[in-house]
Amino acid sequence: MKTLEEQAALPIVIQWKMGQPNLEAAVAKISTISEYDQRFREVFGRPPNGTDLVRAIASYERTQVSFDSPFDSFYRR
Repeated sequence: MKTLEEQAALPIVIQWKMGQPNLEAAVAKISTISEYDQRFREVFGRPPNGTDLVRAIASYERTQVSFDSPFDSFYRR
């Protein structure tokens, strides 16, 4: 995978994780939740769609900071 957005899409369609048949099915489900629909319209200026869904997930993931995990210790070696 070349981008965080590509990585963010995978768990949505993997059966043992979120198990959606495809990204469009996940978007259809999200669209039925009024708060999500409203927030997508506020942030992206349009209803939920696959591109914006993975963009939102990847943007959230970019805000996550790990301070002293075992991976951090390994990476600093």
